[in-house]
Amino acid sequence: MNEREYLLTCLIEELSEVQKAATKALRFGVDDHWQDEPTNRVLMRLEMLDVLCLASMLRERHNIELFNFASNADMRHMREKEAKMDRFMEYARKAGTLQ
Repeated sequence: MNEREYLLTCLIEELSEVQKAATKALRFGVDDHWQDEPTNRVLMRLEMLDVLCLASMLRERHNIELFNFASNADMRHMREKEAKMDRFMEYARKAGTLQ
């Protein structure tokens, strides 16, 4: 395994950590926490920062750019995704599956 493959594997692992933190927030609440652990809100933020760190490493070390907030195309994609999500949420509200 080379460094690029290693970083991509770590990216996959970190993305699953985001999933785990988000499902805990969904099950127990965003501001809930287990014993002395940080809140689910903090855990989600930290896991997202880990993802961004790996994305940065992949860009800097292996010319794999996963996002660029300065890119008009990336920002347009994000606005389009937000609009799409709003449409799907409205559909779910009408279907009675989203309050």
